[in-house]
Amino acid sequence: MSGSLDSILIFAQGYLEMGRNFRRGGAAFSFTKLVILFAALALVGVASWLLATFYRMSVCETCNHPGKLFRELCRAHELDRGSCRLLRQLAEQHNLEQPALVFVDTSLWNVTFEEAEQDRIAQLKTMLFAESSPAES
Repeated sequence: MSGSLDSILIFAQGYLEMGRNFRRGGAAFSFTKLVILFAALALVGVASWLLATFYRMSVCETCNHPGKLFRELCRAHELDRGSCRLLRQLAEQHNLEQPALVFVDTSLWNVTFEEAEQDRIAQLKTMLFAESSPAES
């Protein structure tokens, strides 16, 4: 029995000396390292947000935006506000999701307006589609 008691004491002695080389006070917690880590994560988040915003803005310039396209076409054809308003009314009469279609489809122009507006519509159609009147042909 003395042999087994010796082996238990040797085993216990090993446990007692096992932590002798560890630092006192446990693992060191560095508040500075934690702040640096959070700052780096915040920097990565802000950079990602900026890149996503820039990408969205650059893609949006080439996307299909009905209002922007209609305004750009009015500007390209040097139309005044009254003409643009009349074209927008024309698009609204046909319930078009894309009002710029009035610049492409001449069949949309076959609607009735008041007489004064009808003359303006005829002028716009001639100007935009370069149609010549039957007397000129």
